[in-house]
Amino acid sequence: MNDAEIAAGNQPDYRTEATRAMLEAGERLTRTGSWQWDVESDAFCCSPGWLHIHGCHVPPRSMSEFEQVMHPDDVAAVRETLQAVLAGKSPSPFEHRIIRRGEVRVVRAHAQLLPRADCAARQVIGAIQDITGGAEAAHPHRVATVGSADQAIASPAADRIAEISASRLQERILSARLGLMQRATTCSLEELLVATLDEVCALTGSSLGFYHFLGADQQTLTLQAWSTQTSRDYCRAEGQGRHYDVGEAGVWVECIRLRCPVMHNDYAALPHRRGLPQGHATLLRELVVPIFRNGLIVAILGVGNKAEPYGDEDLTTVSQLADLAWDIAAAKQADCQIRESQERLSGIVDAALDAIVT
Repeated sequence: MNDAEIAAGNQPDYRTEATRAMLEAGERLTRTGSWQWDVESDAFCCSPGWLHIHGCHVPPRSMSEFEQVMHPDDVAAVRETLQAVLAGKSPSPFEHRIIRRGEVRVVRAHAQLLPRADCAARQVIGAIQDITGGAEAAHPHRVATVGSADQAIASPAADRIAEISASRLQERILSARLGLMQRATTCSLEELLVATLDEVCALTGSSLGFYHFLGADQQTLTLQAWSTQTSRDYCRAEGQGRHYDVGEAGVWVECIRLRCPVMHNDYAALPHRRGLPQGHATLLRELVVPIFRNGLIVAILGVGNKAEPYGDEDLTTVSQLADLAWDIAAAKQADCQIRESQERLSGIVDAALDAIVT
């Protein structure tokens, strides 16, 4: 293969493909990524390393979509920094938080304005590095958990082990889902929610579990169920059916404000934590997942006090079973409403017939 053949389009440029693969491997090895933003068109593009750091499968198409993966409390500061870049300043590298699959991580970012001869369009280029491991000691409240997959150098053996582990996890989740679906025809709504929590706690090694409904106002929480172990051994606080405002709840309701799962692997180190209600279980760590329907959060499933930090596998397990629990709960509630309607209709018909007969 020669340069003439490549230029003519008769042969793929394997040198370019090799360079691209090398750059992608380098990004993953150094936990870095890059991006570019066209200010006028708001078009945003990024590298595979950027996608990996943010846990995204689909790249953002605009700056507003980029901001959706930032920690909400840091968006304003990032905007201010980018405005300084657009004004021709060269700010020092800055740090901000991102939300990666429900996990709060810390990145160090660089940005600069690309020079253009025609000045027709302004473009900003940036680079980030995941520094979560290094920032954890200084900011323990910023980091929910550090996944080992981000710290290890990929190898065929490690990839195969991870593949087997993921396959076994899915088998266990599928088995739990089938078991719950089979029980759905014979159990009450409360019994099904408790059974779901018991399955989730068993799969994640958690000793605490709870399930709340969230009203359409996105402010009113209703405690629906504790796991069996939580009710028996831990929690003597007010129980099922209690209604209270999101503003009265603890740090676990960050999943409502952030609209994504949250992990707190060192609850005692959280500076914004609140005291627990009298009779509530001692809390060491927690993982809380919101359930969405039609753009609204309809319920929350949480687990706590695993012996070791929560990670990505726990998030997968809780998310999948939490979603199933809502589907079962919604079906149960619909069945109850239909049954009640049928009973009322039957009563009306019987009363009408009695009136006709007499």
